[in-house]
Amino acid sequence: MSKKRILTLAVVALFALFAANAAFAASLSISQFVFNSNERGDVLGESGKQGADGKADGSFTVSFAGANAIKEIILKNDADGKTWSSNDTSSFILITGSDSSAINASGRLLVLPVVLGAKYNLFISDIDSVVTKDTPFTVTARLVDDTSISATTTAKPSKDAVTAPPATTTPAAPAAEDGITDAQSYATSDFDLAGTGKSVGADGKKDV
Repeated sequence: MSKKRILTLAVVALFALFAANAAFAASLSISQFVFNSNERGDVLGESGKQGADGKADGSFTVSFAGANAIKEIILKNDADGKTWSSNDTSSFILITGSDSSAINASGRLLVLPVVLGAKYNLFISDIDSVVTKDTPFTVTARLVDDTSISATTTAKPSKDAVTAPPATTTPAAPAAEDGITDAQSYATSDFDLAGTGKSVGADGKKDV
C-alpha cells in the first residue's frame, strides 16, 4: 500500500472520528426533571452558604441521557424570574451525585462529564419562602460546546411547611373615667336629720 493511500485513509479515519465525537457530544438530553417535595434537608444557609441554618432546603432531581460535559447548571423560578447557579455563591445550587457527596463544594462547577447518562440532586436554600404555591421551574445545563439543554417542572408546597398563624387582636378595654358620673339612691333611711330645702334639723320626715 502506497504512502499516499495510507495517508488518505488516516485522514478519512480521523475525520470520521471527529464527526462521531461531535454527534456523540450533541446527544446529551434531560430525560427527567422533578421537584422532591417530601425531601426537606438542610444543607444550605442564607444566600446559598453551605451549612445548615434550621430552614428546609429545596431538592430537585435532574437526569441526563447520552454524553457530554456540563460547565454550569442554572435553575430558574419562572414565576418571579429568580435564578440560582452552580457557579454563583451568592445564589447557589449545591449539586450532589449518587453517593450524596457535593460535586461543586468549592462554589463552582468546573466540568462535569456525563457518560451514558447520569442523575444529580440540586439543592437551593429556604424552599418554604420560595415555593408558597404551585411554582414552575426550569433547569438549564450549559455544555462545554456552548450549547444548552433545558427542562421544566412544577414545584408544589410541602405539607410539612410551617406557616405562621394569623395574627389576632384583643379589643382594648374601655378607658376608666375619673370621678363619679352617676349616683342614684332609692332607699329611705330611719334618720330625720335634715329638713326641707337646705335647713338642718328634724322635720318629722325620714331622710332619704
